[in-house]
Amino acid sequence: MTAWLHTAMVLPEQVSPHRQNLVTTVLAGSGRQEQPQLAGAPDRRGAILGLELGENHRNQVTSAHRVRPYGRAGSLVVVRLHANGSQEVGIMSSQVAVVIGAGALGRATAAILADSGLTVVAVDRTQDALRELPGSIRSEVADTTNPATVTPLVDRLAREIGPPAVLVNTIGAFRQGDALSTTPETLQRMIDVNLGPALWMTQAVAPHMTQLGSGAIVHVAARPAIEASGGMAAYSVSKAALVHLTRILDVELRPHGIRVNAVAPQLLDTATNRAAFPGEVMAHAVAPEAIAAVIAFLVSDAAAPVSGAILPAYGA
Repeated sequence: MTAWLHTAMVLPEQVSPHRQNLVTTVLAGSGRQEQPQLAGAPDRRGAILGLELGENHRNQVTSAHRVRPYGRAGSLVVVRLHANGSQEVGIMSSQVAVVIGAGALGRATAAILADSGLTVVAVDRTQDALRELPGSIRSEVADTTNPATVTPLVDRLAREIGPPAVLVNTIGAFRQGDALSTTPETLQRMIDVNLGPALWMTQAVAPHMTQLGSGAIVHVAARPAIEASGGMAAYSVSKAALVHLTRILDVELRPHGIRVNAVAPQLLDTATNRAAFPGEVMAHAVAPEAIAAVIAFLVSDAAAPVSGAILPAYGA
């Protein structure tokens, strides 16, 4: 049995050269707050302090130690008490990011957002890809193409770890085929996977982001959504619909402080694509980590003025 007993939030306005009142400790289940005097102080960027609990594990904070420097305000330090009496200090951002899709790009995005200090939840329809994520990233199995599943999922996450401030949608499917040979089943499948989750998940997170007063959403489009290309009609149409949805969401959600953007790769350098395409084509492919870095920028404060953008990421 493991219990989370205390959280501590480091706020920039609480940084004081006198090392006083640096951390607000919230006692789980009690709703009470205390302002303990702690040894050590965060630097001007807001360093993280780890808390060690007193023997009663209730009200007493006996000491503190620096875990690592951390630049994002509103970060949480958590102390986990195990049944054997041992304690484990963890770091959790007060900003929650939900990443949809645990393919190569989804995993790379989840990892870079977690490294930047966000509390990341990765969602995929099967457990297989989620197993490849580091243990620090929470995983959830859910079919985001089903609109009936997404709102209960997001609402539960909001209750358990906090409202989502970031949504990244990397889910996608690809089918070849020209326009004249496209079947109703193929077109429906492309729309269900490449468009549906973007809309359903945005509907689910938008009320929480509106309450927060801000949010950042990034969808993954594709070059054929912007530039016509033969031989992939259903895929291109579904991704083009995603691009236009991104622009519509920007118009509708920007007044609520929610930014919506899309990144449009051409070809990702993945094992699946290397097996499917010749070397001369793969020479222009972009590593998923590079696209993930672009996504991380778009959801960051550095991109605060950017909304409604469809950012090409075609590679060299």
